[in-house]
Amino acid sequence: MTYLKAIALLAGSWWAYKISKPKSKVEFGELELVGVDIPNTESETKSVLSMLLVPNGLRFAKGYNSYADWGYTLFDILINQIKSGDLLINQASYIMATAYHEMGQFSLLRERYNDKISVLKKTLKGDKLREFNEFLKIADTFGVSAEKAVYMEWKYGVQSWCYNPASRRKNLSNKYKGDGARFFGRGYCQWTGRHLYTKFKEFSGVDVLSNPDLIVNDKRLNALMTIKMMMADKPNNLTGVSLKLYCNENKTDYYNARRVVNSTDRAKDIASYAQKFENVFNSYLKK
Repeated sequence: MTYLKAIALLAGSWWAYKISKPKSKVEFGELELVGVDIPNTESETKSVLSMLLVPNGLRFAKGYNSYADWGYTLFDILINQIKSGDLLINQASYIMATAYHEMGQFSLLRERYNDKISVLKKTLKGDKLREFNEFLKIADTFGVSAEKAVYMEWKYGVQSWCYNPASRRKNLSNKYKGDGARFFGRGYCQWTGRHLYTKFKEFSGVDVLSNPDLIVNDKRLNALMTIKMMMADKPNNLTGVSLKLYCNENKTDYYNARRVVNSTDRAKDIASYAQKFENVFNSYLKK
């Protein structure tokens, strides 16, 4: 499916499209984006949701750095999936909490960075310094500032001067110079690494490997992919673990549900957000 086809279907408020099994060496199986009609009711959703956030201890970012519209879009899709029976409230609550956390209360779309160039120049020695200087020559060719490219390459890259190259090869499937600078966190779950960008391309038809920033070109498509991959069974999910394991009709384990995205870092905080969003969903459905 091409990107234009996906957008055309979404614009018509149809969520009934199917992404076929990829014809490549990497077989991810088949991911189906639920064959139901999901209406776009964002205007109505926003008017009600905006009154429920603060009383429940939640707040979407405002002002210049606000991506609150991404929050309203995701909530709108989730509330309609609850109504259609495709998601349970605890599942929707955890997906919403994950996005709320990963996007900094909807204050960021792309991962933030610090300028590490001067520090690395001072601390790196020998071959690591030479390899770093070679990267610095091309740091402004990745579609972001040289400072951001260096930081993301240091954080997620596989070169000798990077933070943890062995881990990035294993956990993110990054393998080439520049993969860290290309495949840093973006979108609802802060998609990170060649592995997840490859999955996004396989299932959406959007070539985010050639142009990684396309992953946030359409918030509705990003939302659909995030929901489905958090809910999907292995190997179609984000980390090999499905949210259904922790949130289902018989169980609500918001703490360990963090494993669906990123081990248990900040698990307690996100569990708290999930409980608050559960209250919001319940209040919204009573309106």
